[in-house]
Amino acid sequence: MVSERTVFKDDRKLTYLNAEGADKPLISPVPAQVLDDARRYRLQRFRDQMQKADVAALLLYDPINIRYAFDCSNMQG
Repeated sequence: MVSERTVFKDDRKLTYLNAEGADKPLISPVPAQVLDDARRYRLQRFRDQMQKADVAALLLYDPINIRYAFDCSNMQG
C-alpha cells in the first residue's frame, strides 16, 4: 500500500480522493471510438464556421473554447 503522504502533497486532497486508487490509471467509461468521433465532429464544426465566415485563422483563449475545439486544456503546469 502506498502511503497517503507520498501520494498526495496537498492535505485537502485526502478529504475527497481515494488514496487506494491513486496509483491506478483512470479508465474512461466512454469508448475510444465515441471520443474520436466527438473530437472530429467538434473540429469540423469550427472549420465549417471559419470557412463560412471566410476566416483564415482562429485565436482561442477561453479555456472552455479550447477544450471544446481540441479536447485539451491550456492549463500550464
